[in-house]
Amino acid sequence: MRIDHLEIVQNRHQSSTLFLAGLVAIASAILLSFSSLQLWIFRAGNDLGFFDQLVYLLSRGQTPVSTLLEGVHLIGDHGAIILYPLALLYLIYPSVYWLLAVQAIALASGAILTYALSRESGLSVGYARAVALCYVLYPALFNINFYTEFRPETIAVPALLWAVLAATKKASGQLAIAIVLVLSCKEAMSLTIIGLGLWLAIFQRRLIYGLSCIVAGVVWFSFAAVYLIPTFRGGNQMAGTWHYESLGTSLTEIAVRVLTNPQIFLSRALAGDRLFYYLLLILPILLGLHWRQISAIIPALPMLGLNILADFPRQRDLIHQYSLPIIPFLFVWLIASLAYVTKYRQRRWLSRRLLIIWSIMAWLALAKYGYFWTRYAPLFSNVAAVQGAVNLIQPDAKVLTSGYIAPHLSQRSTIMLLGNDANREKIIEHDLDTVLIAKQHLGLDISQQAANQTIKDLLESSGFNLVYHQQDVFLLQK
Repeated sequence: MRIDHLEIVQNRHQSSTLFLAGLVAIASAILLSFSSLQLWIFRAGNDLGFFDQLVYLLSRGQTPVSTLLEGVHLIGDHGAIILYPLALLYLIYPSVYWLLAVQAIALASGAILTYALSRESGLSVGYARAVALCYVLYPALFNINFYTEFRPETIAVPALLWAVLAATKKASGQLAIAIVLVLSCKEAMSLTIIGLGLWLAIFQRRLIYGLSCIVAGVVWFSFAAVYLIPTFRGGNQMAGTWHYESLGTSLTEIAVRVLTNPQIFLSRALAGDRLFYYLLLILPILLGLHWRQISAIIPALPMLGLNILADFPRQRDLIHQYSLPIIPFLFVWLIASLAYVTKYRQRRWLSRRLLIIWSIMAWLALAKYGYFWTRYAPLFSNVAAVQGAVNLIQPDAKVLTSGYIAPHLSQRSTIMLLGNDANREKIIEHDLDTVLIAKQHLGLDISQQAANQTIKDLLESSGFNLVYHQQDVFLLQK
């Protein structure tokens, strides 16, 4: 009897391993396919080119200072030191697709951790698998991967889940590694680690773990915000403070304004667009949530609070990266809720199948797969023409082009962005020798008129020759 039970356990474990491996592989492939599609049709923007250039320069032993965001050092952006080990991949073969692959695998791997956390919380294998499926079906993961090209903080999503799992299992070493991973992705992740510490200390009765998280978060944020980022950003403050211009022009001013006028936060938190944002966040997993377990989202509150306060509407949708630190704790809440209703035999109607069906419906309603037809399909006919121009550009050329073309040419020391004006002056100042303009791939910040005027100016008086012209693609070189 004992041997039979052991065999059942082993078979179940093997089955779950195969399930999770298949789920992560499929989810990774889907995420990578869509982000690669965006890149292939020249729709991925200059942020991807920015990170690609920095990692490429690192891999070649050069100082990682961007020319796309002029003069910004890798650390001066958001203190994302996680990019340093990613440069090892570029030693194997320098390709921007490494970044997209790392992002896809990182986001998909959260399924393994949600499954493990579900089992650790006492859920059955069936419910744990259902939670893992709900995770990969969460619309924001698909949208952010598809729309925002690449963000280092996507690596923090599984790392935060790992931190919760490690704290639950009292695995101190794993918790320490997970915290370091999270903090290395972005300086603002320090606030999430502080929130995690408060939750562990107060609600999970893990006082030492909680205090360790709080200290690590406070120390790293203070160091990054006060010294590290300003040092590598030419003395300027951390990026993103301009999203809160109505509250102040510096981090200190913003904090003082909110703390001395708490009604500002309250009024914004109850505004209609913010209430809709909360609904968007919880809707895909709403059926499984229980209000008694809502304390599980406490670690997400610092970033949620920043999104609430921001003047920048993009911080309150399921498309941009600002909701990434919130997502892991929505699933911690879901897992705790399912464990609670199972323990007290509530919601007997809430089957695994219903959870999955609800998640599928939410994905169909909220995932932005429609961008394929509305934004990307019309560009297919232009891909060959743009690629033909890209193929003619030498590796040592100093390039001026638009943000959508930049990720295809960013593995070089000098590449700059086309603007609405002063393009000729930029070419002269930085001694640029190659200009690539694809009129269907200009982006919202550059008008057709500005592009036409730049082409005309270069041909008439700047010593450039038109060496390639197909459809609306123009390659000019000295």
